[in-house]
Amino acid sequence: MRELAPPARATGGFERARLLACLVVLLVALPAAAQQPQAPEGFDQEEYEKTIETILCDCGCHPQSVKDCACGRAAEMRREIAAFITGDADSGPRTARQVIDMYVAEKGEQVLVAPEARGFNLLAWLGPLVALAGALVGVTWLARRWSHGRGGQDDAAAAGTSASDADGGPVSDADAAYIRRVQRELQESE
Repeated sequence: MRELAPPARATGGFERARLLACLVVLLVALPAAAQQPQAPEGFDQEEYEKTIETILCDCGCHPQSVKDCACGRAAEMRREIAAFITGDADSGPRTARQVIDMYVAEKGEQVLVAPEARGFNLLAWLGPLVALAGALVGVTWLARRWSHGRGGQDDAAAAGTSASDADGGPVSDADAAYIRRVQRELQESE
């Protein structure tokens, strides 16, 4: 049998240049993609993180926190926030709460990722819980009412008192006659 020769490989400089270009693109793109916004040195990282996670980016694209948004406006806002926290801005250093309050005073509460749980906003947090509790109470009441059914009528008929329907109203003559006949048959069978 005859041996087949392996396919010919391009040994030219074009293949090597293409491979080198791909390698350079990967080496440049990977660190940039993996980079997370970091606070400048000299202040509390937790204050910075809390602030950039609480404030929405105002770039106009999909609403994301300043931390998660990748647009140029978010990078600018991160620098502004860092300057406010370090005190490099117009006044001394500020806490995360002060910076958040400043943004809310300037742009309104829509700048927050989630509404704060105070005042009217409490309804957004507690409303669903109250509705769920009310639904649970309603379903429990309805299930009890359905499970007890007309059991109270049989007891009233056996005691010789007049029976009433589930709403407490009088029973029709036909129903009363039927109840008396059932009671009579039960007494005869005993």
